[in-house]
Amino acid sequence: MEENIHDTRELNKIGLYSYLEEYEYPNLENLLESAIEKLHAEFKTVTKEYTEEIEKEDKGEFSNVPYIEDEIFSIQDRLLSIYEMIIVNDYKEFELILKRLLKASLDFEEKDFRSFNNLKPILKDKGIKFSEVKSYNDINDLRKVNNHIKHSKIVQIPNDLKQILEFKNEEKLSYLELMQFHKRVKDLRYGFISDLKEKIFSHLYEFDENRIENIASRMLKRMDSNHIGILIKKLKELK
Repeated sequence: MEENIHDTRELNKIGLYSYLEEYEYPNLENLLESAIEKLHAEFKTVTKEYTEEIEKEDKGEFSNVPYIEDEIFSIQDRLLSIYEMIIVNDYKEFELILKRLLKASLDFEEKDFRSFNNLKPILKDKGIKFSEVKSYNDINDLRKVNNHIKHSKIVQIPNDLKQILEFKNEEKLSYLELMQFHKRVKDLRYGFISDLKEKIFSHLYEFDENRIENIASRMLKRMDSNHIGILIKKLKELK
């Protein structure tokens, strides 16, 4: 019994410490690289043609400016659609890993994941301040942008997104801002999960004198002296 409990605890510690250590998020941008490059090349070509047609128009010559403008908007819309998919995928992959970690380490259930903010009070009860996890604000921004893309058909950028670096002073969502946002935030997901994992490890396995005293005080409020004696005896037997 003694050896089994000790071995189980040590294996669990090693398992949590190494959990997801070598995990890599799938990068949808890489999978769509050829399509993105093709659209960028088309955009460059059409933009050059547009400049030439404007010069013709300025000289009073016939030009295809309306047609070329329509082609430019079409390419921009397609790039916007691609980067909207990339952002949604960025958050979905992060959310899946977050769920895996919390289910494996803290026995979370599916109902606990009703929303990102719903995790705050649950983790607080375990002594973990969710908002203090590394890169929390950036990941929360990713959540906000994801929700805007998924639940709004409006291209205008809402005020809460204008607080995000890439969308400041912008009125309409474009693929350029989404591309820059993706490149800045995508790797911050690793730091978030790593720091949260360390905080979970501390909650489960690290006990200083103050924490032990707090546990003892809580037990004293709930147990009489007889139960306290039984608990001490059991701990001695199982240690």
